[in-house]
Parts: sequence; structure tokens; C-alpha cells
Amino acid sequence: MGASVTLGGRNATAASQILEELRKVNPEGVHDFIAVDMTDQGDVRNFATEVKKRRSRLDYLIMSPGQLRMTGREESKNGIDTKLAVNYYSRFLLIRELLPLLKTTADLPTAPFRPHIVTVLAAAKARGGIKYDDMDLKRSYSLGTAADLASNYNDAMVEKLGFLYPMMTFTHIYPGIVNTNIGRGLPWYVRVPSEFLMKYLGTDPADFAQVLTHVVTDETLNGKASAGKNWHLMDEKGREVEKLKYGTQEAVERVWGHSVEMTAGGGDT
Repeated sequence: MGASVTLGGRNATAASQILEELRKVNPEGVHDFIAVDMTDQGDVRNFATEVKKRRSRLDYLIMSPGQLRMTGREESKNGIDTKLAVNYYSRFLLIRELLPLLKTTADLPTAPFRPHIVTVLAAAKARGGIKYDDMDLKRSYSLGTAADLASNYNDAMVEKLGFLYPMMTFTHIYPGIVNTNIGRGLPWYVRVPSEFLMKYLGTDPADFAQVLTHVVTDETLNGKASAGKNWHLMDEKGREVEKLKYGTQEAVERVWGHSVEMTAGGGDT
């Protein structure tokens, strides 16, 4: 496609290997890496600032940071559980910080596609509703409630963003079980069986990457002339799924207000 790619993450060594591959595939592109810790909102803002310095437009934003652990609530310097920061709050903040670049692309008269923003997590997978009296789970944290919160909040986020920015496309997608090393920090007695399951039951990362590529480039989803809604919840095959009963209009608005407050108003209002 001729894309130039910016990678964001913590592992510069791993990024250098990917950049080498990208330069072979598209030597004409400008491919780079910017370090970012998604548990730290200040770092997320610095990352976005650096991207805006280096790039004049942004066509696709794909966010798939992950953290898998079995411990309880662990607060970041922003007072947010690190798991929730990685799975939701920093994604919300990053989108809003990068809106100027996304708007630049959306306003280009020659661009046939709307910019497409994808958050990879657990679309329509929550097993419970939102705790409005404890929206950041300071008092009622558990691994299950944290997983449900992140799923519900990402669902609500893409719906609200779709309403606010009709010139863009927003998708929350569930990847299924993908064979990655996300479980490397688990205790050995959990890590070993999880690695076995991922190896024999999980999807190859390259296969899911093909699904993502189709989703972000599908003209029926984000062509400027395409009809229908511009926000989507999808399964691991890139198929549209219905939002859950928890995704009420009240939930969407409450999640949006809470997210703005928790990220100190970063980005546009």
C-alpha cells in the first residue's frame, strides 16, 4: 500500500526488527519507532506530540497494547490501575491527542477513505454492566470487573467518537486467542499452560493482521462515499457484532464524561 509506519511501545529492540522488515517491504516509506509507556499519561502525550512533529497526516491508528497479570489493582503515577490504563484510558487519551493529524487526513479532498481508528481488545465481551458509583474501580477491583470495564468503555468510546467525528471511522475489535508472548509475566504454573493453549489453539499474529488490514481498508466501512454508521464492534473474523444491553445511551455519555475527567481533558472537548 506504500504506507509509512510509526511504531509505539516500550521495546526498542523488538521494534528495530520490525522496522527492518518494513523497510524491505516498502523502502520508500518512512518507518520509525517512538518509545511510549501506556501506563503513563504524560508519556502518552509526549508520544503524540512527537508523532505530530514527524508526520503531516495520519490515515490509520491501530492500538493493541496489552498487559496480562493476575495481581490486584496497581496504580500508575496518574492514580489509575495500570491494566485499565493500558486497556482503555491511554487509548482514549491517545486518540484525542492525535485528532489534529486525523482531521488533516479527513479534510484532504483527494483522500478516498476516512481515517480509521481501531482499538483491539474485547468488543461486546463484557459480562456485566458499569459501576457508576466506582467507574475507575478504586473500591471494587477484580480481574473480572476490570476486564468488563475495559470492554464496556471501549465499546462506548467508539460509539461516541463515531457520533462526534462523522468524517472518521472507529472500530473496537476482539482478536480472539492470538499466539503472542503477552503471558510472559505470569507465574510459571499459569504461563506454561497458557503458552501451550496459545500455541495449539491461538491464531497466528500474521493471520489476525490480515483481518485488521481488511477492516481498516474496506471501502464499504470507511470509504468517504460509503453509507451506514461509522463506528463498529467486530469479532476476530472482522464481522460486525451487536452491542450489548449495557451499551445504553446513558452509558455512552457517562463513560465519555468520566474518561475526559480521568485524562485531564487531553485533546478536543
